[in-house]
Amino acid sequence: MKTGGTEAFQKIPAQLLTFLQCAQDDVLIFSDLEQDIGGHHIYDSLDKVVEKTKKDNPDFDLYNTQKEYRLAGGEISSLSSRARDAWILDKYKNIHTAQKAYQMRPNKSWYFFIDADTYIVWANFFQWLKQLDPAEKLYLGSRVNIGVPPFAHGGSGYLLSSAAMAELVGEDAVGVAARYDEYAIRACCGDQE
Repeated sequence: MKTGGTEAFQKIPAQLLTFLQCAQDDVLIFSDLEQDIGGHHIYDSLDKVVEKTKKDNPDFDLYNTQKEYRLAGGEISSLSSRARDAWILDKYKNIHTAQKAYQMRPNKSWYFFIDADTYIVWANFFQWLKQLDPAEKLYLGSRVNIGVPPFAHGGSGYLLSSAAMAELVGEDAVGVAARYDEYAIRACCGDQE
């Protein structure tokens, strides 16, 4: 699951108490701020963004402000009025989130990425999943036609097979992420590329 530091306390508890209870052992939560909520560790998906991308980039102002607030004992949710800044920062998370998920759970058949406001009907999802082969390179989700190529909408959730994840963030994960970081500066959304 991907969220943001300014919304985490608003959205994560409800997710953990509802449909994520069925998948507690396999849930990894990533954000732009490392913290703990409800016994779950939330990983900073931006801590490995290349310095060249972060340096003098206003997209990372909220990221830096959140870290300062946390060190000073400030209330991160008080930054929720900066939703636009959070949305812009979000585009840098996708590849790093995928990379970390793959490193932390390298032997999974499927990797399913959702946002903190996504809801899944597990019975339907697992029935559909039985029809697919994780050894095939599959990237599946709700298609969005903004630019070329089309991509799967992150808010609806998207699924990658183990074969697709191995290709995306396997051997050259650091190189892929570094190239993506530079691309993301000009991209509209993180799930686009």
